[in-house]
Amino acid sequence: LKKSLQERANSSETTQDKPHNDEKISEHKSLKEKVSTCLSCPLVRRRCKFEWFYSAIDYPWFAKMEFIDYLNHVGLGYVPRLTRLEWSV
Repeated sequence: LKKSLQERANSSETTQDKPHNDEKISEHKSLKEKVSTCLSCPLVRRRCKFEWFYSAIDYPWFAKMEFIDYLNHVGLGYVPRLTRLEWSV
């Protein structure tokens, strides 16, 4: 997919300012076909689900920083760098 997008960018630089409609349609069909072929693989579909859907679900879970909350609770939240003794608390 990345390679096809790079080829598309390179070809658009070499073509005239206004390519014909037929060329745009065939290019669109070509890209659509490549994406469809790529997404026919179960592993790629699984990866896409993880990237685009699960990240939104996981954000609230990972947004809470328990370690920083603990440092604030212990009274070390203001210290930018901890010593070995402070780490052992």
